Order: sequence, then C-alpha cells, then structure tokens
Amino acid sequence: MDVTSRRPVIVKTLPEESSGEQARRFIHEIKSSIQADRPRVVLDCSRVQQFDIVGIQVLLHCLEEAMKRNGDVKLAAITPGTGKILKRTGVVSLFEVFDNTLDAVESFHRLPLNTLREVVRPEYSTAAPEKRNTAGFLSKRLLESGSRLTVAAITPMMRWMSPNRGKR
Repeated sequence: MDVTSRRPVIVKTLPEESSGEQARRFIHEIKSSIQADRPRVVLDCSRVQQFDIVGIQVLLHCLEEAMKRNGDVKLAAITPGTGKILKRTGVVSLFEVFDNTLDAVESFHRLPLNTLREVVRPEYSTAAPEKRNTAGFLSKRLLESGSRLTVAAITPMMRWMSPNRGKR
C-alpha cells in the first residue's frame, strides 16, 4: 500500500438558499461523491446567508452518509450569520470548520500532529515495550482521546517512532 498517494477531496459549494427543491438537487449532485469508499468532502458555505432546518438536514445527511463509508465532511467559509445558527443548534460541533476551502482540503492530507504529541507520546514513553508498537494499543489510545485518526493513517508514524527503526 502506498501511503503517499492522495485520495481526491471533493469540494461542493452549498446553494445560497436551502429550499426543498434546491436541497434535493444538491443531494443528487453530491450523492456519488459521498457514496464513494472513504469519501473526503469539503462543503463551501461562503454563499449561504442563513441555514434553515432543510439546510441543516442537508449538512447532517452528507455527514451521515460519509461516516457510513468511513469518510468525513468538513465545512469551509462559514459566514457570520450562518455560524451563529450552526452554533445555536449545536451542529457546528459535529464538523471540522475552516476559514477557507484550501485549508479544509489540505487538512485531509496532513496528520494532526498536536493530537499525536498529546495522546501518543506520553503513552508511548511509559508503556511496556511489548505494547508500544502494537496497532491495537495505539488505536485504543486514539479512540479514548476522541481522535479522528485511523490506524491505517498512523501505521507509518508508528514505524518511525519504533525504537527498532532501521534495525533488521
């Protein structure tokens, strides 16, 4: 498996209004993107002036479908009015939010190193040697911390951190 290969990130711009017809059209447009294996989707919210219940349902539907397939949806360029509604409803806490689409897209291509430093390093240094290098131990620590990292994404980092690195 080539860990350097990058999966495509799909960027979709949400419509300005979220009427029933526009919501259905948007869901139809994004359907193939979120039904792929491990979808990576950024929803550009820059044109949205206000979210109503239909708009929130569209966001939640996209996230649910992506998560069913081990993927993720991130929000970008939320306007202040829209942000207030998403905060009030609690929906914003379900998503990673970025100031612009470029930052959101790039976030799919990098490991959140702060999570690694805070979660993995302390446990790595104090764990018994037989546990340090196991994917199960690491995935358990990441799950307990609420991290979104997967074992597949961490395996190369585990190899690099191994005290036996370079020895055969």
